[in-house]
Amino acid sequence: MFSISYPCKFVKFNHVNDGVHVKTHIHTFKARNNQRYIIEFDEFIGNVLLVKFYQKSHSNSPHKYNILTNSGWACSVIYTVFDLMLRTWRNNSFGNVSFAFMGSNTIGSNGEEESKKNTKRFNFYKIMIANFIGDKNFRFQQNVDSSIFVMLNRRNTSVENHMATVLKYIYTNYSILDIDLILEPISLASQLG
Repeated sequence: MFSISYPCKFVKFNHVNDGVHVKTHIHTFKARNNQRYIIEFDEFIGNVLLVKFYQKSHSNSPHKYNILTNSGWACSVIYTVFDLMLRTWRNNSFGNVSFAFMGSNTIGSNGEEESKKNTKRFNFYKIMIANFIGDKNFRFQQNVDSSIFVMLNRRNTSVENHMATVLKYIYTNYSILDIDLILEPISLASQLG
């Protein structure tokens, strides 16, 4: 299942520095189907990276994170994103970076929109993380109502002090409103059963 990781190229940093969101790390890679993908790591206080990715041809779409490409390479694309996450974690000068992601709801070609609660992508990402990353270096929390999954670095004991601020920023700026901000601990072993 996890055999192909495409080579990634760092493109640039977009500096934000608004007190919570520090900067965005932008990478790109070309998949086997010659489609280019963009990976963005939004860096927040507390050394938390929000992971986002999309096909470059959808860059201008307001639904770029929701579109299914139907390319047949989803596992390899997601594996590439997870591989870059792990390389970033290993190369992080403090070794304490944590990650968060949202399993965006899909919007079909007919315009039908999946609920934002407990999305298919959210569940698929959890299974891939259980298989590919495991829980040796990270603790996991989730909010099923918003399909947010957080990987807390075990070496970063202060990350939880910043997480409420980061999540409030994410909920406010990524159109996830009226959802309880509580994260629940999760055991990845339960995802494999």
